Amino acid sequence: MSIYLHCWKNEQDMLKSFEIKKEDLDGFEVLLASYDREGWDGSSFVLLKKDGQLFEVNGNHCSCFGLEDQWGLEETSKEALLHRMEKGRLFWPEGMTDELLKILKEL
Repeated sequence: MSIYLHCWKNEQDMLKSFEIKKEDLDGFEVLLASYDREGWDGSSFVLLKKDGQLFEVNGNHCSCFGLEDQWGLEETSKEALLHRMEKGRLFWPEGMTDELLKILKEL
């Protein structure tokens, strides 16, 4: 499965935004990484997999700071993500919904 990046050029760019090291991703497969920013505000969503378990990282910022110190892995599931997409109020940048659905179907 290939990584889908939205607004980041590559994985290193994502690591820099969160101020984490490559070693922090040891054993994880990044499935999707999205950073939607307009002006000085931004929100991010990263979906990862390790040992068959899904994890997500969410981050937001205003003009004062970036995404630093917001890397926090939370366990999630395919069912939880689908529920949030269909019935929740989770914000999805343009193009990310289709990519996330494609990834979830492959799982």
